[in-house]
Amino acid sequence: MENDQEYGLEQTTEDRSLFTCRYLFDLHEERKLEKCFHRLYRYQVLLATYRNIAVCFFLSLLIEEPKSALFLFLFLELIIVIGLAIKLDSNLEKRYSERFSEDLEGEFEFYQDYFVLKTENITSKTQYTRIDRCIETDTNFYLDCKRKNTTCVIQKEVCDPALMSFLRAKMNVVEKHVHGIKRADKSDGAKRTGKKKYYDPTVVNTMMHLLFILTIACLWLAQIVTYKISMAVIHTYDMVRFSWIDWCFLPIPITSVVLGYKYQDAGFKCKKNIIAGYIIGFILAIFGCYWLIFP
Repeated sequence: MENDQEYGLEQTTEDRSLFTCRYLFDLHEERKLEKCFHRLYRYQVLLATYRNIAVCFFLSLLIEEPKSALFLFLFLELIIVIGLAIKLDSNLEKRYSERFSEDLEGEFEFYQDYFVLKTENITSKTQYTRIDRCIETDTNFYLDCKRKNTTCVIQKEVCDPALMSFLRAKMNVVEKHVHGIKRADKSDGAKRTGKKKYYDPTVVNTMMHLLFILTIACLWLAQIVTYKISMAVIHTYDMVRFSWIDWCFLPIPITSVVLGYKYQDAGFKCKKNIIAGYIIGFILAIFGCYWLIFP
């Protein structure tokens, strides 16, 4: 019990809870959470990219120079990525001050099949089976629940080895980001219970974001290729005669739809890939028919 008190942790009777430990979330923890998940940065980059795509697409229609609009898009995208990375810390501080008037303090209670987080304003109960992702770093455990759109932060300094072993055993997949090494371990229990195949969230999310941008960019790329081929063959821009080129880009939105459904079933948010794939694929299919409709 003395060892438990030293870590700020109390082990109680089984009918109440197996473990309890202190909960604290402040700006420092917010920075570590962002460093681990990169959520704010990705959200801001994605939002700015959507606006960049819309502006450059309509600009390409106005000036009828898709190549120039594409170069402008790439230039602005570079500024977006670098600028938001530089301003990330100040943006984090601003968002934290908007969300919380003071640091959050509370207590975790760990039971056999679920845990409870109690703070001054909320009491949240979460089943271990609802945790989609568990990340262990040098200092913390991060329990990510997509259904509740929340991530619970558990500091190791308030956990004794028994609680840490309990958490590792309960989680189906533990990603370890310790001393710069990242690896994923699937427990035997996860294999026995028939859990879905594990995919590295960082790889999947990055790939699907890039595929989404590439799917949208198909509209420009099709215009550029059509323009280049038309100028090379007949020395003038004939969009109707060479509209069949749009069909050559159909595999990209089709891939976006197929992978979107695949990874959505695995628990990832890929609805934007599915919607963009259907819309862009439909537009390319219709535009590609112009050479048949208007011979």
